Amino acid sequence: MRIFALLLCCLWHSTLHAEINERVVLRGAVKIHMPDDLRPMSEWQMDQKYPGWQRGIEAFSLTNGTVSIAFHHTQNAIQEKQIDDAHAVVSRLLRRRYGDAHWLQSRVAPKFGTRVMVLEFVTKAEDTSIHNLMYGIPLNGRLLLVTFNTTSQQVPDWLDRGRLMINSIELVADLN
Repeated sequence: MRIFALLLCCLWHSTLHAEINERVVLRGAVKIHMPDDLRPMSEWQMDQKYPGWQRGIEAFSLTNGTVSIAFHHTQNAIQEKQIDDAHAVVSRLLRRRYGDAHWLQSRVAPKFGTRVMVLEFVTKAEDTSIHNLMYGIPLNGRLLLVTFNTTSQQVPDWLDRGRLMINSIELVADLN
């Protein structure tokens, strides 16, 4: 508990005194500590960033969209024992979709009291690179995807904050 408190203090300090608050997302399924400067994404931003995705995504970003975190409790059934197979499929799909991505990690690790897939990679956009950090978490029999993205320009200020945010996640009862 002391380590978590220390991490939150570091997160607070690194946000240049931006307010950090616990937020409840996905109708109560997830709690996370997040800086207040990340606000709910507009419908237009959601359509641009997640075209064709089914609804059920809850996403937050800076006003200019250079940093974002999104939560999607998919309809894909999964149990903890299936996470290795799910990781293999998701990793293969992402590697195919982003053939020129620079991969930093792709693994299954214990976290949040379960086994989760962790994927981290950098992709090219029109005028910048995007650092992507994705977690796939079994939650109440379905796959929860948590994605954190930041432009390369924002990496020095936001990548560690993104990791701290994700590490603050608390999985709670699914109210769906």
